[in-house]
Amino acid sequence: MKQRIWTIAYRSELPAGAAVRGQLLEVNQILALCVQNYNPQPYDGPTLLFQRADRPTGRYRDSQYGWGKVASKLQIFEVPGDHMAMFLDPNVQVLGERLGASLRGLKTFTAREGT
Repeated sequence: MKQRIWTIAYRSELPAGAAVRGQLLEVNQILALCVQNYNPQPYDGPTLLFQRADRPTGRYRDSQYGWGKVASKLQIFEVPGDHMAMFLDPNVQVLGERLGASLRGLKTFTAREGT
């Protein structure tokens, strides 16, 4: 209910051109509004998804976390660890190596294409 009230307050102030009150500037509330109102558009470029190895599984889990619906050239890489540990040594080394290899491959591809 609280989220709905903030949404109504936010939407009623911004279209009228009024300044957003200080209390509405709380990052979590603004972020929640952005996520709620975001409508992703299809993207045809290369897209990398780094997934943690320790992630929820189950019958209704989307292994692409929704990215497959918008990114036509999606590549998925698994990184050891959970959501936090994947950014710590030694797991972050795996993430860095895979990201570096992908960026080098992209650079090679664009150089061949002349862009």
